[in-house]
Amino acid sequence: MGKIYNIFISHSWQRAGAYEKLRNTLRKKIIFKPRLIPKGDPIHINGTDRELKIAITDKICNSHIVLIMAGEYSVYSKWVKKEIFIAKNGFANEKPIIGIKPSANTRVSEVVLDNADEVVDWNTDSIVSAIKSYAL
Repeated sequence: MGKIYNIFISHSWQRAGAYEKLRNTLRKKIIFKPRLIPKGDPIHINGTDRELKIAITDKICNSHIVLIMAGEYSVYSKWVKKEIFIAKNGFANEKPIIGIKPSANTRVSEVVLDNADEVVDWNTDSIVSAIKSYAL
C-alpha cells in the first residue's frame, strides 16, 4: 500500500461539481483523505466567519498539501485568499499549495499564481506528480 495523502482541496459547496470531479480523478491514482468541512456541517449555515476560519485552519493543519482550483472562482472568493494565508502563515512550516487550471486556456487567478508552489493543468498525471513532489 502506498502513502496516504491528507489533502485540503479549496472549494465552494455552491460549485461542488469541480470538487467531486477532482476527488474522483485523484482516487484513480493515489490514496488520500480529503480534509474538508462536510457540506452538511452547520458551520456553513450558522457559523461565523471566525468559526469557519478556525475549522479551515484545523483541516489545513492536518493536511500534507493544499490544492486550489485556480480559475475564475478563485479570483472572487474571499475564502481562497484566507486559505492561502493560513497555508502560508498559520503554521511553523508552510503548507505547499498547488494551483490547478480548470482547462489549458483558462485565465489563472493572480493570487493563486503569486502563492502556489506550482500551477498545473487539469491533467491527472500532472496533479498527482505535483502532490507527490510537494506533499509534506
